[in-house]
Amino acid sequence: MRKIILILLFGAIQLLMAQEILDLEDCIKHALKNNPDMAISGKQMQIADQGVVNSFGNLLPNVRSGFSSQFSKQGPSDYVQFGQTVTTPESNSEYHSFGVTANQTLFNGGSNINNYRYAKNQKFGYIVSDNQTRQMIITDVTDKFYTVLKSKELLKVYKKSHNNSIEQLKKTEEMQKLGKVALKDVLKAKVKEGGDRLNIIRQKTNLKTAIANLNTSMGISSDKMIDIEEKIYIPVEDISQSTAQEYCMKNNTELKLLEIQKKSAGFLLSSAKGAYLPDLSMSMRYGRGGPEFNRSYSEIDKWWNTSVTLSVGFSIFEGFKNRSNIQSKKIEIDIADDQIRKKKMEIAAKVNDFIRSLETYKQMLEINELNMESAREDLRLAQEMYRLNSVTFLEVLDAQVAFTRAESDIISTKYDAKIVEVQLKYVMGTL
Repeated sequence: MRKIILILLFGAIQLLMAQEILDLEDCIKHALKNNPDMAISGKQMQIADQGVVNSFGNLLPNVRSGFSSQFSKQGPSDYVQFGQTVTTPESNSEYHSFGVTANQTLFNGGSNINNYRYAKNQKFGYIVSDNQTRQMIITDVTDKFYTVLKSKELLKVYKKSHNNSIEQLKKTEEMQKLGKVALKDVLKAKVKEGGDRLNIIRQKTNLKTAIANLNTSMGISSDKMIDIEEKIYIPVEDISQSTAQEYCMKNNTELKLLEIQKKSAGFLLSSAKGAYLPDLSMSMRYGRGGPEFNRSYSEIDKWWNTSVTLSVGFSIFEGFKNRSNIQSKKIEIDIADDQIRKKKMEIAAKVNDFIRSLETYKQMLEINELNMESAREDLRLAQEMYRLNSVTFLEVLDAQVAFTRAESDIISTKYDAKIVEVQLKYVMGTL
């Protein structure tokens, strides 16, 4: 029985310690669900919704109701009337009233309607910003995902190189015992094995760091044990420069936000110009009341009063404030135009850089694959010829290093290309 319990406990511990295996899609889903930036973006959109409701409320009438009671007491007083002194005795009075008032702005230079349009435009800006946050998270997670994959694959290369070094060290030691090679070859083989072991140690550290960075991007604990996989490597897409530029100018979120900012500045300019126009408002009131409390709610046909007030006003002089405000808003629109023009130039430069980088990586991958095949054959020949004492051990070491470098170059090129690809798609706004 005790043995069964120990087996179950050991299995439970192994299950808890098991690493979660994720692909890129899983990592992105985790990030969009857990990353704090997405939560912050969602709350900002809620604030924008309330801003629209608030600005729309300024277009509606303001209705208020109230009840008041007034109690007054007048002390005795004397006054002269027709040459005689008249004394007024102490008196008490009270008045109770209830009323409903409705105030409606009919026109205020378009300020309220422009503020409503401004709020709706700001809400649209937050929608675009939310999409930008989503794309930035996808870009960051993809970057970190392929960085982890690259670290894993490089670790495999270094482990394989280390195994080769161990194998070569054993063969060299056997040959040295047989007197076929000198002791210096054994020492060089030991140095090579030690160097490969150091590469593994360093790469394990790099892998742990890459996983921690990926966890952080996904919004989970940096020390959580996970593992990632890519079932099949999908080569980078062929994207022409003209197509990329077209998508950028239409979908780039940073450019969209600047255009929204310019539109908002236009609404603020219209509001500023409206300060020169007259204000028109109307107020309506219904009230009832009297010296007795029940007159505020009884005898509906009596004790009531109504009023309607129509007001018109306009500014004569505001100390140049309106003129200065209009000029400031015009300058803000000019600044927005300059920012849009600058952003378009930056986007075009980024697209050109990314397209060139992808083309370079494609060519590098083709060349590196040839290099690796050549390096593999060179290593095989060097090891065979060394056993025949036809080459020096240094030539074998050089062949091993060249083969390891060729494998590493292919891995780095493959995953660096995928990172550049997702960065290009972010600029294109197509994630």
